[in-house]
This record gives sequence, C-alpha cells and structure tokens, in this order.
Amino acid sequence: MSAGPLTAAQLLPLLRRLQPRMGDSQVIGVHHHGAWAGNEQLVVDGDTYVVRQCPSLLEVHDALAHLSNDERLVLISPFEVRELGMDIVSRFVRQDLVRPRPLLAVLSLFGARDVDRRVARADWMLDELLRLAPAEGYPRTAAGTLTFDRAWDELLRRGLELPGNALTLVELVRWGAAASHVRRLRESRPELREALHELLGPIDGAGAVLAAVEHGPASAAITGGLVARLLDPEERAAGRFEAAVLGNTRLEGATAWAQAAERVVFDEPDPNRARGWASEAAQLAERLELTGRAERSPVMPGGFDARLQRMAEALDGQRLVLAQACDAVREHVLAREHPRLPSALDMVQRLARRPQPMQTGRLAEAVAAEVADGGWAVWARSVAADAAIGSAADAVGRLLAAVDADRRLESLRFAELACSWDGDRSDGVLGVEHVLEEVVAPVLAASPTLVVVVDGLSQGVARELLAELVATGWQERRPTSMTRRPAALAVLPSLTGVSRSALLSGVLGAGAGQAVEKSGLASHERLRELTGTTPPLLLHQRDLRAATEGLAADVAEAIANGPRLVGVVVNAVDDALSGGAQQRTRWTSDEVPVLRSLLDAAAAANRAVVILADHGHVPERPGMSGIGSAGSSSSGARRRSADGESPREGEILADGSRVVGTDRVVLAVDPLIRYVAKPAAGYHGGASPEELVAPVLVLTASASTLDGLEEQPLDEPDWWHATSPVAIDPIGRRPSPIRMAADGQLALAGVEASVARDTSGPDWIDALLRSALLAEQRRRNARTGVDDARLRTVLEVLERAGKLTKAALVQSAGLPVARADGVLAVIRAILNVEGVQVLTVDQAADAVELNVDLLREQFGV
Repeated sequence: MSAGPLTAAQLLPLLRRLQPRMGDSQVIGVHHHGAWAGNEQLVVDGDTYVVRQCPSLLEVHDALAHLSNDERLVLISPFEVRELGMDIVSRFVRQDLVRPRPLLAVLSLFGARDVDRRVARADWMLDELLRLAPAEGYPRTAAGTLTFDRAWDELLRRGLELPGNALTLVELVRWGAAASHVRRLRESRPELREALHELLGPIDGAGAVLAAVEHGPASAAITGGLVARLLDPEERAAGRFEAAVLGNTRLEGATAWAQAAERVVFDEPDPNRARGWASEAAQLAERLELTGRAERSPVMPGGFDARLQRMAEALDGQRLVLAQACDAVREHVLAREHPRLPSALDMVQRLARRPQPMQTGRLAEAVAAEVADGGWAVWARSVAADAAIGSAADAVGRLLAAVDADRRLESLRFAELACSWDGDRSDGVLGVEHVLEEVVAPVLAASPTLVVVVDGLSQGVARELLAELVATGWQERRPTSMTRRPAALAVLPSLTGVSRSALLSGVLGAGAGQAVEKSGLASHERLRELTGTTPPLLLHQRDLRAATEGLAADVAEAIANGPRLVGVVVNAVDDALSGGAQQRTRWTSDEVPVLRSLLDAAAAANRAVVILADHGHVPERPGMSGIGSAGSSSSGARRRSADGESPREGEILADGSRVVGTDRVVLAVDPLIRYVAKPAAGYHGGASPEELVAPVLVLTASASTLDGLEEQPLDEPDWWHATSPVAIDPIGRRPSPIRMAADGQLALAGVEASVARDTSGPDWIDALLRSALLAEQRRRNARTGVDDARLRTVLEVLERAGKLTKAALVQSAGLPVARADGVLAVIRAILNVEGVQVLTVDQAADAVELNVDLLREQFGV
C-alpha cells in the first residue's frame, strides 16, 4: 500500500483492464490511501470516467447518490470492503475493490511484458517511474522487456536531469555545478540517493562528486574537485576537506575528480563563470590552508602565478627544467587569456637554447649566418616578448636583453663588413642590384613567374611567413647555381627609394620612384631575352586594389594570362612600420590578404613565385631610445648626416661605392637606436643585418621538377628544436650536454624519458584507408598525393606518441626532410574534413599532434 499520490499513470492501466468487464456497472471502486494527483475526468478508448476522491464515507455516499445514468465513476477511497458495506460494494465492477499495482502500471507505461527483477523488487523505483511518467507513457522498450539499465536511464534523465546511465565523470561534475540539479538530488528520496551511489560506484571519483553535491557548498562538484588536486592522501587537510565538502564522507578518487573538474572549467565557454569557479576554489583552499600548493592547480589564479614564477626560476638558473616549467604555464586555464602565450613559450625555450653566435671575418659568411640563424633569432625574439607577463616578466626580460646584447655585437661586426663591400660578386655576396640577374632570371627560364616585392620585409618576418607557406603546401626552391638559400644586401642607407629601384632595375643609383621601377624592370636586358616580345609588367600597391575583396580584375588577368614575368609591389610591411608601436603583427599570408590572393592566383596560373624585399627593418623594442632628431618618419629614423658629429657608439660612417643619394652618411647599427622621439612599429635606413639582409624566397605550388631549380630545405637552426644537441647555460651561455632517448624525445642525464601513451593497435588505420570518406578527401585534394604506405607510417608514429616535434616525426616516419612540410600539409588537407582539426601542425611551437579519437569519429572507424 502506497501513501503517495495516485496518478493517472497508475490508474489508466487498471481502467483499460477493467473496461471490457464493466457490464451494467457504472462504478470502479479503487482502494488507495493518499491523494488523487490527476484530473476530474479520464478518457479511456473513447469512454469518459469521472474521478472522485472520497476520504470519508459521507463523500462516498454523496458521489454515488449524484451519479447519473450515463456516467461512469471511478471512486477512490481509503476504506476496505467491510467498512464500505455490501450495499455500496455491490455497485462496483466485480463487486469488489481494485488496488493499484505499481509494477503493472510501469509495465503498461513502457509497453513491456517482462521486467528485470531488480526493478520489480524496488518499490521506490516503481514509484519514481510512475511519478515521472509522461502522459503518453515512456518510449516503448526493445523486445518487450524493461531492463534495469533502461529504468535507471529514465530515472536519471527525467528525475535528476542527468545524461542517462552511461554518463562520464566529467558529465557528472558538469551536472553537479547547476543549482537546480543540486536541489533535485537533495530533495530526492533517500532510497534513490543510496541506489545512485551504488550505481555510479564503479566510476572512480563519482562517490566523492555525489557527496559534494549532497553536502557541500554551492558548486562543490567543481570547486571541491579543483581543491582535491592540492591534497595529499592521509593528511590532516584531507580530513578538513571531507568535513567541509563531503559531509565527512571518505574522499576516494581524488585525482579522477580533480581531472574531471579541471576539464569542465577548461571546456566552459563563459570565461566569467570559469573564473568564478576558480575563485571559489581558491577561497576554499585558503580556508583549508592549502594556498602554498597552488602551483599544482591548472585552474586557480594562484597556480598560474606560481607556474610563471617556476618558469622564471628555470630561466634564471635551472634551464634543464625549462621545458617542463613552460608546459605547466601553457596548461593553465588562464593561459587562454593570453592567446599568443603558447607560441611565446616555445620561442622562449628556443632562445634559451641558442648558443652565442660565432664572429666571422667575411661578409658572405655573415650574410649566410643572418639567413640561417639571425633571422630565426629575430622572429623568436619578437614572439617571445609576449611571454613577459606576471612573475615571469623580469626573467623573460633578462633573456631578451641577453639576446639583444648578442644581436648588438653581431650587428656591429656585420655593419663593418657590409659598409666596406664594394659590390664585387666574386666575394660571394649578392646585392639587391644582382637579384634579377642571379635569381629571377633562372626562375623565369624555368617557369612563368610572379615577382612579389614586399617592401621592408626582414629576415625575421620572412622566416615566419615562409614557415606558414611551406606548411600550406608551397615548395621552396633555389637556383641550382647556388648552394644555399640566397639573400641580398640592401643599398646604403637602407631606404625604399634607392634600394627598390636598384632591386627592380639591376642598377645602383638609377633614381627613385615608381616610373623608374617600372621602366627598369621592363628594360632589363636578361629578362627581356627570356620574356620575348612582351616585356615584364610591374604593378604597384595602388594597382592591386579591387572594389571588393581580392585582386583587381586587370591584376588577376595579368597573372592568369599576361606576360611571362609579372611583378607586384606590396607595401604591407613598410606601411605597418609607420603605425604606432602597437602589439606585434603576426606575419602570415592571412594577415596580408593581398599576398594570399596573389599566391592563390599564381598557383592557379602555374607560375613560380619569387618573394623579394628591397630592405628589412628593426622593430620597436623596450629600451629603444632616440639619440638625435635627424628624421621624423620611420624611413629617416636610422640615419643622420655625416657633416656634424662623428659616429658614436652603435653607429657607423658609410662612404663606399654602394652609398646612394649622398657621399657620406652616419647609420645606426645598434638595433636599440632610433633618431626620432616618437616611437613607431619599426624603422629602417640603418646598417644592422635586420635592415640590410633582404630576403629572397623562390616558391612553387607544385613539387614538379623544374630545370635550373632545386629544392631548398627549410633549414631551421639546430637550436630551433628540442632535439638540438645544444643547451645554453643561463649565465655563461656555454653548451651543456644532453642525451637523446631512443624515441627522439629530449632526455636529461639522470632523468628517465616519459613513456609514450599506450596504443590501441592499428586496426582503425586499416579501416581508415578503406573508407569512402578518405577516398573522397583524396579526390578533392589531388594536387599532391600521399600514398597509403606513407600515410600509414605517419599515423602509426603519431598514434603512439600523440604529439611530436616535427624533427622527431621526420626521423621516426622517414619523411624526406626537404618535403616534410609539404607532406604534412597534404595529410592535413585530407584528414581535416570541413576544417575539423584532426591533425594540427603548429609551426611556431614546432609541434605535430594527432587527435586519434576525433579522427575515428570523423571517419567512422
């Protein structure tokens, strides 16, 4: 007998069973203690029943007395037959009372004929299923059997708003964060709560989460898990935690709970809500006297500060653990508030590995060093500055100051060599006036060509841009007459007018201006020989603009069907230098939309692309100071007249044959000197290698062989990768020995390399290679193919490791070094369906990562 309310869900199965047996009877007598929770009328198969609850005998008599001849009555009372008397009971169907049977009602609601005995024996479960039943009943059961799992699934979804009985710990924690869910659980019947603990017991940490929801403060499902990260087993703090959060329930599964709570915070789309949880957890930790362990937490604000401090300590003297410290910072949720921090942390580690540059006595070697090392250092330094935050700011500043000091020494020696060079090609040095003859002509002989002059493009910016282009499938080349990537020396001073005209005409002192540049390119003798009757065409920035996005129609037409050589001048970099000293620009083709449009047009027209610069630039940096007022713009900020004061420290007097526009000029060499008071984003005109060594990049969209050209490897410096055989002492800047583990991971003396995650076997790879979706992706990306064997090898290596440096992947998978970026770009294109990031290649972080779970879901394997 149930004292709970009687519901329509319980009553309707009785009415359906008795309806065929009504005969002349109009009344169904129902014995039930408790209230009627339904409407005054029920309709069963077209027949209407009036429902009256009669808690007294007087009301029973009254209901029968007012019953009309065409009505059917359901009379609910708490009385037995002997209390009602036979004169009343004789009017009931079957001349007896009927009693609601919860089990039959539940079976009817599910359309089931059989039931799991665990459900049948749990009266509380039957009552809950009846209470929660929708008016139309539950969805029908499979095979006519109500299983234990199905019953729990409905109870959890409808009663507690949990996502069914196959939930994960993360889902349970996320559910417990809502006040409405906390209230539902706390107000539920004790039998349900006890059974729920038993049901979820096999999930490590679930018992602690349920106890926190039942007994803890608001959001205890999350905040308790965050604080659990700080606890050590069998300590007094754990007892205080159990009393404050778990109602003195013993804490078990603390690590699993902590991981789930942290995942919920990381996945929370509302940053204010995530910060609120972290703040509440910090307050709880303070009450439990656990703030000294904040570094363990990847969520609490104090954890971020502590991790930054640990990174600072590693930079200042414990560099063997720098990678671990940087990873800890990167893994903290507050790192998301600094979008550039992950790349900055990678660059900090690279700069920390960079050995002190070697001095050279030959200009050719100095230019080569700037291309192979200095430009990479400039890129790394510009990105690493974004890691100067919080308690790591001073240490990062000291690292950057050490890099700047090295660059200052490099610059001074370089300027001496560059300013004494007379342009003699026999020295192995290429001036901007030689580029058309030595680089563009061999490319033009092999293929129709697009020359893109990016005004002010430095080696550092070029390194960043090149990494992105190679990662998206472009192949870098060089003329076969050259043994390494070319670069060109700008004119002195390194100004646009004199350097760009020399670049585009092949003549020093040809004048300045767009007319000179156009006529110079069109009349270049060697280029005219290669282009025939249609001379080279040069377009400037104003010619490129379209009314809408993309290229102007005549520019697109020229690239598609115009002369064999088309040149364009892009002022994106130089224009950016004139702006204020703002946040660093991320130099990729997407940040320079016209460059992306030009490259796409060139690829469609099967043109090779030569990206050139007339000069580079030095960016604004902390500590930069004006020492004069020679100019008022970025182009005049790094040179001054030689008629006044003699060169001071960090300057050089230039008066050789490659000085154009004047006989003598004093040029700034130290990258921290500018001659203007108002800072800008960057400057040029001086004699540092950043300004003088102009990039020369030869690219093709296809891997096809071209006569006179050969592949140019990306040639990252050794210190760019964690597998570098050089580690730098923070004080003496001397190499320190390290060793390499067999799997290509960095290992330190006395420290065991971490074990890669377990593999589940390659069966899914077989299924992937057979999948129709993969075949379709290959068809869509057929420009460059990757065969099954190579794809399998790459997937197996990444499946075992999860995440690798590119160098480790190249070695483990046997990829061709020169084409590794192109191969990875193709694999990304075929695996990342509709932009879903199954395979990620982070050039700045030097990391390749495969999300196997996402891949299998995407391809259904």
